[in-house]
Amino acid sequence: MKFYNTQTKPWRKFLILIAIYLSFFIVSSIIGAVYLLLDGNKLMFQNIVSVLMFGATAAVYYLLFESKGAICRTFTQNVNIKWLVAALVLWVAALPLLNTFSVETGYNEQILMLVTDTSVWGLVNLILSMGLLTAIVEEWTFRGVLQRLCIQWTKRVWAGIIIASAVFSAIHFDMPNFFVRFLMGIILGLLYQYSGSIWTNIVFHFINNALAAVGLWIYVKTGEDPTADFVFPVYTVVLSVVAVIGFVVYGEMKSQRSVKSNYIEQEYTQTEEIISENQD
Repeated sequence: MKFYNTQTKPWRKFLILIAIYLSFFIVSSIIGAVYLLLDGNKLMFQNIVSVLMFGATAAVYYLLFESKGAICRTFTQNVNIKWLVAALVLWVAALPLLNTFSVETGYNEQILMLVTDTSVWGLVNLILSMGLLTAIVEEWTFRGVLQRLCIQWTKRVWAGIIIASAVFSAIHFDMPNFFVRFLMGIILGLLYQYSGSIWTNIVFHFINNALAAVGLWIYVKTGEDPTADFVFPVYTVVLSVVAVIGFVVYGEMKSQRSVKSNYIEQEYTQTEEIISENQD
């Protein structure tokens, strides 16, 4: 049985989403613990947890509340090379701003255990795991599911983006860096809203995580943190703020999915089309 948007209130879908997440959190913890006992590979353990907690949660939500083929459409619609390049440029432009609010907490023991191979292949594996896999499942969950749901619930695009960004930051359990992740979540939320493609977010998220993975690999291999004591000059931070504001202004002026657009009406129209297709 399908539960379409017109049949289930957004707040009920939100509660069900939480229940799905908590269920997979428990399942992933059990499966991950068993895997650690049998193999001990912390990086693979992290992959299992990420796929189950985020990827499986998003998949089940789509199966319950989205139309047939929605998963495929999410990863194929609105793919535009210009937006993919824009995501790369935006990450570079936003880096000084995000770095300004980042708090250096060092590499804790749990993170260091993820690097079990300091060879080139070990680096590639780390980038694929921490970078690509994490970017795909987290963007699908937080932007493809949670942000859209929060916008439907609040009937306000900005409110939906802010709520999803706050949850995105809080769920990383790194309170010293809550604000910087929240800010990155806002940028990612706007990027998804303007482009309409989950891949733009994946590109941005992947680059950010991949470079972090490289830094972690270098630290374990050499014992030196490549980002230690590095501070962006003030003028680059100012330029970064201007660039991010410029991105928002451009998105509002040029995008058909701007924050000012009638997103709720679009969602309603799409839902009516789904129901019509099913009746046919």
